[in-house]
Amino acid sequence: MSRLRIEQTQTLQMRQELRQILRIEQANLLEMPESEFHRLITEIEQSPLFKKLYQGEKLIHYQRFPRTDISSSFYQLKEEMVADRGSMDVESLLLNKEHIIRQIQKLGLEKFKRYFLFPESGMNLEEIARECGLDVSEVRKMNKLIDELSIMSEFYHPSNVTSGGIHYSKVASVEKDEKGFVIGYFSASVARGRYSIDYERFEELK
Repeated sequence: MSRLRIEQTQTLQMRQELRQILRIEQANLLEMPESEFHRLITEIEQSPLFKKLYQGEKLIHYQRFPRTDISSSFYQLKEEMVADRGSMDVESLLLNKEHIIRQIQKLGLEKFKRYFLFPESGMNLEEIARECGLDVSEVRKMNKLIDELSIMSEFYHPSNVTSGGIHYSKVASVEKDEKGFVIGYFSASVARGRYSIDYERFEELK
């Protein structure tokens, strides 16, 4: 009986310690600089396990928030999207990428959204290349460019609002489409929304 109580006490203690660890990890994520947070997302999405669960098993999906989209300025790749003075600018990032930019513009907005910005289909690189008439290497370069633009906190529009030495950056704008007003995010990773897990599919894989 005493042994059972000891085991129950140990189990409860382990659960409490685990909850505390999770709270610490969540706090670390919230305090993480925006550029590091986007870099972490990119590393996760490029990992073999994520690709297997997303493209292979189709266990993970992107779920966009209602009435949101990527800002039209993202697709246009305008130079005025630069933010802080003295920081790396968009022109430097796009240097020697004229061919990729032309390919993006040639694809058109709808295809670019469907296969690159909001890749909800879970298609692999070869399938995307075939559907878009591109080389696999070009698909990789487009994905890399999107990741780099999302990581750059300098890529977001600066705001004139300051408070106590704190400088703010705009992460979205209110834009109008054929159905009304939408929130247009400047970052592709934010515009994609949140991860959604198919738990029924997860049970099947056990």
